[in-house]
Amino acid sequence: MTRLSTQRPVVAPGGRVALALLLLGAALFAAVMLTLIVNMAIWPGETKLFRAVLCDAARPEMFVVRDSRATDDGGTAFAFTAYCVGPRGDSTAVGMGATFLWATLLHFAIVLATAGGFVARARLMRRRSVAPPVSPLAK
Repeated sequence: MTRLSTQRPVVAPGGRVALALLLLGAALFAAVMLTLIVNMAIWPGETKLFRAVLCDAARPEMFVVRDSRATDDGGTAFAFTAYCVGPRGDSTAVGMGATFLWATLLHFAIVLATAGGFVARARLMRRRSVAPPVSPLAK
């Protein structure tokens, strides 16, 4: 019977930094893709979550407007624009750039928290699975 080694593999000093940067880049890519999918396909109204940051007190309500137009090749193009609207109907266009940035930051935090939870669970399971050595004289 072979026993699993509890020693960590040796990693070059720059290897940890490169690995961390690679993982952060992958998490950022996942956050951008998640933002694109959620904001454009599933729930464009997610943008309203950021109205406290993007709209001022005079125009506290946020609306997301979807404009569609026919393209030259017979397809349909969509454009989303966020507006901050006041109680009298006055509005300012916020656009989707700032809202996309805030949504990406939110999704990045969610991806990092989820990945951190998986890493913590894997480490906990690894610690539990390593049993102390059993001496044949312990009987």
